[in-house]
Amino acid sequence: MEKTLPIIENDAWLRPVAHQIERRHQDYVNTKNWLLQQGVAPSLYTYANAHLYFGLHYHKEEKAWYFRDWLPHAQEVYLIGDFNHWEMCKNPLKRLENGIWEIVLSDKEYKDTLCHLSRYKLYIKANNTWQQRMPAYTFFTTQDPQSKDFSALLWNPSKVFSWNGEYTKKNSKYNNSQQELLIYEAHIGMAQDKLGVGTYEEFTKNILPNIKALGYTAIQLMGIAEHPYY
Repeated sequence: MEKTLPIIENDAWLRPVAHQIERRHQDYVNTKNWLLQQGVAPSLYTYANAHLYFGLHYHKEEKAWYFRDWLPHAQEVYLIGDFNHWEMCKNPLKRLENGIWEIVLSDKEYKDTLCHLSRYKLYIKANNTWQQRMPAYTFFTTQDPQSKDFSALLWNPSKVFSWNGEYTKKNSKYNNSQQELLIYEAHIGMAQDKLGVGTYEEFTKNILPNIKALGYTAIQLMGIAEHPYY
């Protein structure tokens, strides 16, 4: 006899759709095992934070930019952009293990051209076909108003934005740092502890104080139309 998921055992209303829930749960298990067993990532934590490794990042100690992307089926990969005047085959990436490609661009050669908001993208050969592609990981993108072509933008402002509003450690029982960004996701209509659609006034009066007391520093509001009562 197959074991029933606890979420179904504890909620009789879910039993009529138990098959669909169990199927989706099994899809999650299969995907998790694939990620860990195929060497895509050593852990789910590493996979969720892949943006810290992939993409374009500056290493102060080495005074160089590192760019990495996961392209397991690529035959050749080049980084192109404003920094090299869009010369297609000037800056090749080196293939590492597990389908990862990497290139290192030193300040000695590219300090003046790899600057804030300069454009870049990839030139890839796969299945013997050449195509330009956007990097899978980038902090900023732009679209040319005439050609409608997309490019990644290097994000390296001279002054880094700092989260330093009125929130401090003193008014949080969870003792979080002032610089941390802790996001509380909410929906204006369904955030109320009542049957029905909540109002903005109720959200301001009843919910916002609780969010602040819990130590959150930002709020992400869901789309207004996404509510089961509408």
